[in-house]
Amino acid sequence: MSKADDVFWRQFGIILILLTVFGFAMYFVANSIAGKAYAKMNSSPDAVLARIAPVGESRVGDPAAQTQAPAQATAVDTGSSQAQESRTETVAAASDTAASVSSDQTAAASGSVDIAAGEQIYQTACFACHMTGVAQAPKLDDPAAWEPRLAQGMAGLLQAVTNGKGAMPPKGGFAHLTETELRNAIAFMLDKAGVEAGG
Repeated sequence: MSKADDVFWRQFGIILILLTVFGFAMYFVANSIAGKAYAKMNSSPDAVLARIAPVGESRVGDPAAQTQAPAQATAVDTGSSQAQESRTETVAAASDTAASVSSDQTAAASGSVDIAAGEQIYQTACFACHMTGVAQAPKLDDPAAWEPRLAQGMAGLLQAVTNGKGAMPPKGGFAHLTETELRNAIAFMLDKAGVEAGG
């Protein structure tokens, strides 16, 4: 090995050692500075609050009442005009409901029926059993199956539907149906069967 090569390798080795020492020194300095900044950031009040925040919240009581309370507070805050509008809407809804109940009672008292409305109720609540005759339900197009039931009259048929009969639950399992809707459905089925119930 020549003298020039020997000098080169020595200088190269010294530079390599110096660069390694410099790299380690920079690593420790950066780690020290960043570690202090990280610790300071982690101990800040916002960071602590974020770490100790609960994972979930508990609700006690009726959730609907809890969600209505802020809405009511907002209505009060926005002024009496919106509160007045809300009261007006509530009164209008109540009068609509009263009118609906009143019309149901009037229709029931007069005995009038709406075959088209009855068909809609039939399609929703009755067809599953009365289309196929499940559990001895009189089929829609079988007058002979309806004959024994006609002696009860409309009032008797309505009572059987309202209270349930045999395998049929009260109101056919649709508890929200009104007396007028049930009467319409019965009238539709009797009409399709080509029979009439007295009374």
